[in-house]
Amino acid sequence: MSQYTITNGVTTQGELFSKDIAGEMQFIIEALAHGNSPIMQLANPTNAYMDTFIKEVPAKLGQRVPVETFNIRWSEGGLVSDAPQFNVNRSHFKLKKQSFKILGFKHEIEDVRKAKSSGVNLLAQDAEYVTRARNNYMNTFLPTVKIQTLISGDSSSTTLPVLNVGGNYTDQIGLLRGENCADILQPYVADKNVNMLRAKKSSTLSATDVFDIVQSLRDFTTNAGCIVEGIGSPRSIWELKQVLSYEKNIDTATADGIPAQKIATVNFVEINGLPDGFLFFIARTADPIIFKAVDANEDNRGLQLVGLQGVSTIKDASALNGAYLEIAEFGMHLLKREAVGILDITTASGTGLMSPTGVTTLETFLSTVRNGILMNY
Repeated sequence: MSQYTITNGVTTQGELFSKDIAGEMQFIIEALAHGNSPIMQLANPTNAYMDTFIKEVPAKLGQRVPVETFNIRWSEGGLVSDAPQFNVNRSHFKLKKQSFKILGFKHEIEDVRKAKSSGVNLLAQDAEYVTRARNNYMNTFLPTVKIQTLISGDSSSTTLPVLNVGGNYTDQIGLLRGENCADILQPYVADKNVNMLRAKKSSTLSATDVFDIVQSLRDFTTNAGCIVEGIGSPRSIWELKQVLSYEKNIDTATADGIPAQKIATVNFVEINGLPDGFLFFIARTADPIIFKAVDANEDNRGLQLVGLQGVSTIKDASALNGAYLEIAEFGMHLLKREAVGILDITTASGTGLMSPTGVTTLETFLSTVRNGILMNY
């Protein structure tokens, strides 16, 4: 792999005006730089909101994952932990995570000859494909994997943590599903086995359903002083307002600079891409909720073009033959498990805990959106 060059637009800006480079390659590099720019990514409202609680961490061999409760380290074959019960999650902490190949460039002599005969500018066509992929990367791929991580606990998982009543807090990742949290709960909390997958208790959603899940988040000593924010799809927020008669005179607010609506004492933000029928609650403190593992080398991150030669020397389409566009290896992990709660506002449960129907609905949603981001390119 050392014979290949990787270009992600981050450190190649000085080559944009090389006399040797084909004009269309300038557009390709600019598209990569645009797609990998944190500022440009924040133009998408979902990225803008969720990036406020995601911390990017270089996954270096042997380095400890910077989360207080778990004692885990990055390794080549999987995580290293002194908690044997956490081994179920080994595959989630490989030093190198998933990568996604988006498209390849097939520009052999016969392809170039046919294109010229047809009056097709292959490099201009390539620039259009890369721009389209850039837009999908910023506005579909990134928001989707962030939402997937928020729900499942990991960007490579489409299932929720299993019910684990009485298990250790460090047994798994993602939202709590019955684990014993005695060490991080306020002393006055009687039931230490916490489940943050909740549901409305009767057929009609009430403000109490919202109050209960908010209080459950505030019960953790690790969330002391937190601000609990709510997020949901536009339809879910609309349903909440209708049921609680909040269709008029809603207080407006901001959550990390994003417009919010204060409903039942909670600031709610509409987030496109979240599943309908659920509300999500996040306890915001100074600690990041999600860690994004990336390559230690900044040049090997994000949307990138991998080819046999540097882009600054490409003068025609044939020189791009065999190159491919991919999303570099990365992984996102929700490790502050007590910071998120999900409320099912569609299927009632007398216990207040999410029913199997609600869990299945979320997992079906995860599988569907996951297939979408892998197949749209």
